[in-house]
Amino acid sequence: MSAPSETTLRIWPAWVIVLVQWALLLFQFQGEYNNFIRFIAMMAGPLVCLLAYIVWWLFFSRLQGRERWLTPVIAAVAAAVQTLPGFKAELIYTVPKSEQGSWVSMTTDPEGRIIAGDQYGSLYRLTPPALGSPVDPTATKVEKLGSTIGGAHGLLWAFNSLYAVVGERPTAKSEPGLWRLRDEDHDGVFEKEEHLLRL
Repeated sequence: MSAPSETTLRIWPAWVIVLVQWALLLFQFQGEYNNFIRFIAMMAGPLVCLLAYIVWWLFFSRLQGRERWLTPVIAAVAAAVQTLPGFKAELIYTVPKSEQGSWVSMTTDPEGRIIAGDQYGSLYRLTPPALGSPVDPTATKVEKLGSTIGGAHGLLWAFNSLYAVVGERPTAKSEPGLWRLRDEDHDGVFEKEEHLLRL
């Protein structure tokens, strides 16, 4: 299992922007200022803070490459997703295709972690931020699993096992078919891999 790459996000400018936004919000309720000034603060304040946030994210956040440019776009799309009451969509990770391929299958394990499969490559395990915590895609822990199989087009966790339907052959040992992977000593590594059905 290889260690996930880490990017140190420069977060303090974002906190400053949030504090300024709150200050402008409270300013609107100060009666000693005339209505025109308070109106300008109410209308222009959020726009200025949004612009400052975009500038921080794109140029001063220390993010690199695809994460820097694609995350705001994907976040905007996620914000526009319509959900049922009590549900919401959050961006927890942006997959770098050049390094981790195209993820086409996904499941969760008993610890709430996400296991995803690259269409032509490896399996990955994600540990997202805790529910209710600030959403930060760079805080999601990503691990490349040291499994001999890959190209999993379907994943399911059941009966203390990970079941994978392999449709590709990225390695010589990764034969297409139904596989069962087991972590028998609960150390995060799948020691036992069984090829249950050939396709």
